[in-house]
Amino acid sequence: MPTYTFQNNDTGEIFERVMPMSELDSFKESNPHLSTIIQTSKFISGHNIKPDSGFREVLKNIQKNNRGANINTFE
Repeated sequence: MPTYTFQNNDTGEIFERVMPMSELDSFKESNPHLSTIIQTSKFISGHNIKPDSGFREVLKNIQKNNRGANINTFE
């Protein structure tokens, strides 16, 4: 289910609410004192975590057997 971020226009409080997309419109209608804050998705990325040695070996084999391939083998 998606997580939505809202700001209370009266108090300035910012909070998150998890709900189905189908409930979003009725929630916003029932709470006119709230504004939706649009944020980017919270995916984990860019943390420089190396794959394990087995997967790195697979990447090396792909690179070796496909000349001209530009595959990061994480070495």
